[in-house]
Amino acid sequence: WDVPITFLEGGSALPGVQRAILVILAAQGGAAAAAQNWTLTVAASDETTHLTTGDAKVRFFMDADVTMSEVFTGLSGQSSSAAVTIDLRKNGTTIFSTPPSIDASEDTSLTGTAAVLSTTSFTKGDKMQIDIDAAGTGASGLKVTMRGTFA
Repeated sequence: WDVPITFLEGGSALPGVQRAILVILAAQGGAAAAAQNWTLTVAASDETTHLTTGDAKVRFFMDADVTMSEVFTGLSGQSSSAAVTIDLRKNGTTIFSTPPSIDASEDTSLTGTAAVLSTTSFTKGDKMQIDIDAAGTGASGLKVTMRGTFA
């Protein structure tokens, strides 16, 4: 994104204007501003300890106003049998109509059950928690990745 951009003002060129100005214009909501992508990955366990079920394994607060479009999960160590399923809660209420699930012998929910979001609007400061509803067998290193756009 460090591509030089030339702006014309009164017929003279202003060379060398960089990305920072585009970001400022987008943040101010200019008519031509495109939605800015947002991604947050949260570790819901350490890398080696086998997962166990339970509520609020990790709590965090949303860092921005966002419209979420995707949630997927991944493991550092696969489950040898049974799936790993999580719930993600916003202010105590699930955000899924279908939670993501990682099948046994798989690394991510991209090949298992994809998340279906029932809530997509989030405000900076929303209290979030990750619950592990099914821990599989021997699974470890759970990460939850959320993607969307800044609202």
